[in-house]
Amino acid sequence: MENKEQNEKLSFSEWLENIWYHSKWMIIFGGMMIIFVVISVIQLVSTSGPDVNILHVGPMYLSSEAIDRIETTLKDFSDDYNDDGDFSISLLDITVDKLSNGQGGTVNLDYNNQALQRFQTEIRAGDASIYALDKYYFDICLKEGLLTPLEEIIDDADMPVNNVKDEKGVIYGVYVSDLDVYSLSGIENFPDTAILCLRRSPEKDQISYGRTQEDWEGNRKTFVKLIKYRDKDKVVNDIDVMYCGFNKVLTEAEEGFESTFTSFADKEDVLFDITSIMLEGNMTSLDPTESNTLAVKEFETELFAGDSMIFLLDKQLFDICVEHDKLASFEEVFGKDNMPEGVIGGCGIYLSSLDVDGLAGFEKLSPNTVLCIRRAPDSETIKYGRLQSAWESNRDIFVKLIEDKNENQG
Repeated sequence: MENKEQNEKLSFSEWLENIWYHSKWMIIFGGMMIIFVVISVIQLVSTSGPDVNILHVGPMYLSSEAIDRIETTLKDFSDDYNDDGDFSISLLDITVDKLSNGQGGTVNLDYNNQALQRFQTEIRAGDASIYALDKYYFDICLKEGLLTPLEEIIDDADMPVNNVKDEKGVIYGVYVSDLDVYSLSGIENFPDTAILCLRRSPEKDQISYGRTQEDWEGNRKTFVKLIKYRDKDKVVNDIDVMYCGFNKVLTEAEEGFESTFTSFADKEDVLFDITSIMLEGNMTSLDPTESNTLAVKEFETELFAGDSMIFLLDKQLFDICVEHDKLASFEEVFGKDNMPEGVIGGCGIYLSSLDVDGLAGFEKLSPNTVLCIRRAPDSETIKYGRLQSAWESNRDIFVKLIEDKNENQG
């Protein structure tokens, strides 16, 4: 009874001292827990993710330096979408292996199971909205219905000509190398075969992944700006020719070639370019010299990824093109009823079958040189560096040259 009365007579300060004396460690622990919880909540609320999230899956590793350059470039195409006062991107790079099969390579899944699993995880739970994908992985996304049709976000006037469609003709992507932005620092580090595409928005996606609608809207704005970017200083040639053969005096003929080819064009001030690759040997076989080895590699690079459309080739290199199915058939180009005389392999013609001796530049070449034109981009299985419209204009000149001179020869 006496203790009770004493406790009732304690002042507030005495009461606090009594509580502290008996429960100070519990109070300290509880206080620390409250501080921890408060700090965690503040960080959770204040910490925001990157403004732009990109997923790259392809055969080319992106170094940290390349990623830094990509981030620097994308600053000009993006804003501080999450309002955290800074711009940042997240770029997940999944490198896959390829085995060459003469058509530029196909994905070898035996070596890529781990990459495939990472890719599957990312498209189901990851943050990325902008994708740069190897064709195989692009096709997986198409099958899963994960991509945004570009017609929904890109106006017809800004739609890239050489786009990538599904079986129904709906446009879902574009080869990054076909965009003007591909010339910018960092972006050129993506493989030229990478397809740029946009993940469906969370509101329309059948798979719930790690982005909010607001996050996606920011990434969509950056994606559209990349597609619409135009390089005012970019020079696109009207006529692109490649010569690869043994003639060592070709340098004297290049100016003549320009005069000849541009004379068949329908407009003035035609932009012409020729890529010349010299071989060494006796014109009967490719000698296994270091010079020829380098020349053939240069030829293959131009064949698989270059701008050239019209080819003037030594017969052995023509055979390589035929073997890899890189040339347009003359039946496709001229029509079945208008085939010129002297066609070889269905897709080439010797200069000896044409009346070209009087044409500037051509008089320097061997009559056994084969004139041919590469397959159109729309019919290619492996992407190269030109648009369908550019191929068609080169085809028109190719047809005029052969029909005019073949008729004279006949």
